[in-house]
Amino acid sequence: FQLRTCEDSVFAHRDRPCLLHQIKRCSAPCVGAVSAEEYAEQVRRATAFLNGRTADLTRDLETAMHQAAEKLDFERAAGLRDQIQALAVMQSKQFIDSQNQNSKQQDIDIIAIAQAQGSICVHWVSIRGGRHVGDRSFFPDTRQDPSPNPQDYAEAFVAQHYLGKPKPDVFITNFRLPESLQTALNSEHPRQIVFTQGERGERKVWLNMATRNAEHALSQHQLQNSNQQERVAALAEIIGLPENELQRLECFDISHTQGEATLASCVVYDDYAMQPSQYRRYNITTAKAGDDYAAMREVLTRRYGKMQQARENGETVRFPDAVLIDGGKGQIRMATEVWAELGLHIPLVGIAKGVERKAGLEELILPFQNRQFRLPPNSPALHLLQTVRDESHRFAITGMRAKRDKAR
Repeated sequence: FQLRTCEDSVFAHRDRPCLLHQIKRCSAPCVGAVSAEEYAEQVRRATAFLNGRTADLTRDLETAMHQAAEKLDFERAAGLRDQIQALAVMQSKQFIDSQNQNSKQQDIDIIAIAQAQGSICVHWVSIRGGRHVGDRSFFPDTRQDPSPNPQDYAEAFVAQHYLGKPKPDVFITNFRLPESLQTALNSEHPRQIVFTQGERGERKVWLNMATRNAEHALSQHQLQNSNQQERVAALAEIIGLPENELQRLECFDISHTQGEATLASCVVYDDYAMQPSQYRRYNITTAKAGDDYAAMREVLTRRYGKMQQARENGETVRFPDAVLIDGGKGQIRMATEVWAELGLHIPLVGIAKGVERKAGLEELILPFQNRQFRLPPNSPALHLLQTVRDESHRFAITGMRAKRDKAR
């Protein structure tokens, strides 16, 4: 549908189309290559597709194609033809085989829950107009629950996901929703909602498939968590912390273009995963252009000085268990000076690129242990550090480019 995927900050300051427009993946509304009315029509068509109204959308595209051909706009007609063909291929892949005509007309959501070793997965499948339009697995946090009850988490998911929001005509679940929740959902829907546990027929087949997907997703999630736990344990051993005391990492990077648009990034790794909602960018204001050391001092002082002040005021503040610095001895020296000024005792880890500046050959700097060394390329701790460092670099680069484009 050639909808833009760029951030608003990038969109607002483009002066020429990007590569996505050249390969016909975006209609370039940023530079007026498409009118506001035409772009709104593209959005409307994409919405129709996601809502499962593929038959109406196909007819709409066919009408537009014939109109373009009559006006001798054959390039546009060919583009619409290709879009219709791509839509037909997508429809064939999404089709849910149903002998029930009602099922082909109804909006149906399938929710299956799986539990294993204290973890829970809620798998959601959406069917619109007989077409599979989406599915997703959710993993609620059960760490503080010694005996998680799947029924409780399933009810909480339905309440949070549907109350006050659009609802399907049919719920197919492998658990029973309480009458009170059914009544609440029905009160917000124009028609009587059907609640079923897929006792027979095609609905049983669909539910069994969703249940298997939930079990598979939970297995994959647990495997991924075990790998992350291994990485955290390896890093904790290196920096001299008990494994259960290393949960939250914060990583800093400085980015600029020849001293222009200097920006610092802070990314957060917690609960064995990156936490994008907690990322922060800092505009560097006091350091001279191109002075990475002073920029690192500024961002660390601002972030942790503010946290220190909040703690002194009685606020609840969560400091990281370790801080990673993307840089060499100079940046680490700045960090140790800030730590001394603020009275912090958080472990510091510098990640220097080394002489060869190649991935896998990074040098680690532990200033409080007076150590500088390399880890083997297959080290789980190195893999964790690389993941967090690369995310910090990516976050800083995207912010710096947006800031630079805005200034220009």
